[in-house]
Parts: sequence; C-alpha cells; structure tokens
Amino acid sequence: MGRFEHTDTRGQRGRAYFVNILSAGMGGLVDRYVADLSRWMSGPVAYFAASTRALLKSQVGVLAARIELNGEVRELELKTRTIAICNGQYFGSGMHVAPMARVDDGVFEIVDLGGASRLKFATASSAIYSGAHLKSPDVRHFSCNKVELVLKNRDIDPVFLLDVDGEPLGSLPLTVEVVPRALDVLLPG
Repeated sequence: MGRFEHTDTRGQRGRAYFVNILSAGMGGLVDRYVADLSRWMSGPVAYFAASTRALLKSQVGVLAARIELNGEVRELELKTRTIAICNGQYFGSGMHVAPMARVDDGVFEIVDLGGASRLKFATASSAIYSGAHLKSPDVRHFSCNKVELVLKNRDIDPVFLLDVDGEPLGSLPLTVEVVPRALDVLLPG
C-alpha cells in the first residue's frame, strides 16, 4: 500500500494511506463535484456531470517531481491535468489507467496524462478504458518506490486536488512512498 503526506482540506499537513490509486489534478475536482451533486443525482449521471464540469474548470499543473526507484532519483518538471500514482490498475468506473501495475510488487506506476488542451484531453480520454492512452505522445509513465510532487503554479491550488481511492482528500505538496507487505490478504483455497 502507499503512505502519503499531503495538505488536507483544512490546509494542514496530514498523513494517510491508500491501496489502489492516488491522483492529483482533475480527478480530485471530479470527486469534489460528485460529492456536491450526490444530493440531487447519483450514479453515471452524477459522474458524467461532475467530469464535464471538472474538465471545464481544470487547469494544467506545473509540477516539480522527484521520483525515486530503488535509490536512483530523477527530478523532472511535468505539465499535466492529471497525474496518477498507481498501485492498482483501475480507477473510476473501469478506467484502465495503469495496465502494468501490480499491487504486490513494491512499486508504484506513475501515469502522467499530460497537459493537452481541454478538447484534446476530452477526445483522447476514452482510450483510458482500454489502456490505449499509454500510446499517446502526451502521456508519460514512470515506476517508483517514492515520489514527491510540488505544484509550482500555486494559483491553481483550488482546482488541482487529490483523489485518493475515490475520495477528495486535499492538495499538494505531496510525498508518497510504498509500504511493502503492509496488508495480509487471505484468498480462498
């Protein structure tokens, strides 16, 4: 599983855990809007309405990224609408964001969906259901055991939010690390 430190919804530093996927950017905005809409609508209609509103409000984040894999460190600047730190393969109603992810390998797969225009992002987003989005020149992939992300264009903090296993939990800066063998899982024989 993953352990992360972030800025919570009250503006305080917090620590929490996730099992599947933690993303930053548009996904957190979708989560917030779904929570707001759930009083009036539910299911796919609420998710579609929230996704449309989030796409219109989303901004491209400029991230300072420090990515570590087995002691080797890379520092990058990423421009993205959404970046996903994946322990599992799927999020949000069947999107196959990280087909290469394995929950038991001690590695996160980072999928940076890039900084395409809203129209191009919307047009290309259907490819995420099959995993074909990884063939796009706008999408980047990295493996890591630890990642640190800092939003350089802080003026977009209100719309560049965290989605943690489907819940809106705050914003950047963010530090995420693998906690290997954190859960014991029993499977039927």
